[in-house]
Amino acid sequence: MSVMRVEGKAAKTLEQYEYSFNGYERHFGELSLASFDEAHIRNYADYMLHHHVKHGNNDFVPDKYKKVGLSPTTFRSRINKLKPFIHFLYEGNYIDKYPFDRMKTI
Repeated sequence: MSVMRVEGKAAKTLEQYEYSFNGYERHFGELSLASFDEAHIRNYADYMLHHHVKHGNNDFVPDKYKKVGLSPTTFRSRINKLKPFIHFLYEGNYIDKYPFDRMKTI
């Protein structure tokens, strides 16, 4: 994130990248960039679409508002915010391949 700040990315953009990456990291835990590939993204996509519980960790939200799976719009938004961060890792040689190149549209 510090590299992107130095490059002059807008504060809101950095906030969105960090939010998306933190969600990804919460799902996988600590993940070695060397092992990062499209299978990880597909696994994360499956989780968001079919297993994520909206407000699942919030005890103050009644169960009737806790829904399984993100809406298509929210899902696309999260993937679209994750893509630039992954592209940054690829362009900076932190990962060897850009996994979205080998994937059909999610």
